[in-house]
Amino acid sequence: MMEEFNDENFIVRNIISISSFLMGTLLLIVYLITQSEKLLFIGLMYVFFISIINILHLLATIIFHFIERRKTKDTLIKIGLILTNIPIAYLYTQIVVYFFKH
Repeated sequence: MMEEFNDENFIVRNIISISSFLMGTLLLIVYLITQSEKLLFIGLMYVFFISIINILHLLATIIFHFIERRKTKDTLIKIGLILTNIPIAYLYTQIVVYFFKH
């Protein structure tokens, strides 16, 4: 029996990836508006810690997939969302560096 797609269930299952993206975006927007150096430091620390959290989340997702034989499609979507945060974090960092220099 196929599991019906449920937006709420999707968000709950991927809360770490989604929340780290949203928080990073919020930090970037607030930094671009305020140009606060304190916020720059907070943002860099955020990128560092959330990277560690996302790496651990990725490893846990892979391990639990093999232990519990989770659904491959769900696991691939979760891994894709986790990995999508890497280029986004890089892009955001480059934007901050550009604006900090100018």
